[in-house]
Amino acid sequence: MGIYKKVFELKFKKYLQYRSSFLLNFLFSSIPLLGYIVIWLYMYNYSSIVGGFDRTQMIIYYLFSCILNVCITPDFQWDMNNDIREGGIIKFLLLPISYFKYRMASFFAGVLLKLIINVPLIFIILFFYVIEGSYNNITFISIILFTFFLICSSIISFLLYYLLILMSFFIVEISAVSYTLEIIIQFFAGSLIPLSLFPEKLQSVLYFTPFPYIIYFPLNLILKKIDYFNCLKALLIIFIWILILAYLIMLFWKKGLMRYDGNEK
Repeated sequence: MGIYKKVFELKFKKYLQYRSSFLLNFLFSSIPLLGYIVIWLYMYNYSSIVGGFDRTQMIIYYLFSCILNVCITPDFQWDMNNDIREGGIIKFLLLPISYFKYRMASFFAGVLLKLIINVPLIFIILFFYVIEGSYNNITFISIILFTFFLICSSIISFLLYYLLILMSFFIVEISAVSYTLEIIIQFFAGSLIPLSLFPEKLQSVLYFTPFPYIIYFPLNLILKKIDYFNCLKALLIIFIWILILAYLIMLFWKKGLMRYDGNEK
C-alpha cells in the first residue's frame, strides 16, 4: 500500500506542475457548454419545466456536468495504450507492483487536483443556486451523499476506461473504438442531455447499467429531493457493476498477457 501512496503523491505533484493545462482543458470543454445553455434558455421560453428541471436547475445541471466530466474522465488512455503497444508495460511485469493499482493511484491523484482547482467554481455555482431560491434541496445529507456517489462514479469511470484500453491487447488500432465508446459513455451518463428526457422504457433499462451513476444520478442528489430507496438501489447496482467490471478487467488482462510479447499481439 505504501508504494501506491507514493505513486499517488508523485502523480499529484506532477499534475500540480501542469495545473494550467487542467484549466485550459476545462475552458475548452466549456465552449460547447455555452451552446447547450443558450439552447435550453430558448427552450424555457415555451415551458417552465423540461425533463423535470426548471430553468435554474438545468443551467446548474450543465455547469456541474461539465465540471464532473472534466474531473472524473480518465486521461491515462493513450499512455496505457502506448505501454501495451510499445512494450512499456514489461517493466511493470518485472517489478513487484500492480499495473492496475498504479493506474488507479495516478487517476485519483488527477481527480483530486481537478476537484481542488474547480472548488471555487463549485461554490460560485452553489451560491447562484441559493440566491435563485432553489436551495431547499441542498442539505448536509445531500452533500454527503453527493460526495459518496461522486467517489463511486469515479471508480466506475476508471474501471470502464481501463477495460476499454485493455482492448489494445487485441485490436491494432484502438483510437476509433475508444472515441466511439467514450461518446456512448458520456451520452448515456447524462453528460450531453439529462436522462429524464429519454423515453421512460429506455430510462428503465439504463438504470440497470453503470452509466447513469457517473453523472446523472450524483447531480440529481443536489438538484432534486433525495429518494433514499433509490439511493440504496443505486448503491446495490453500483456495487454489482464494480464487481462485474473488475472481473472483466482481470479476465481481459490475463487473456491479453497470454498473447503479449511486448511488440505484437
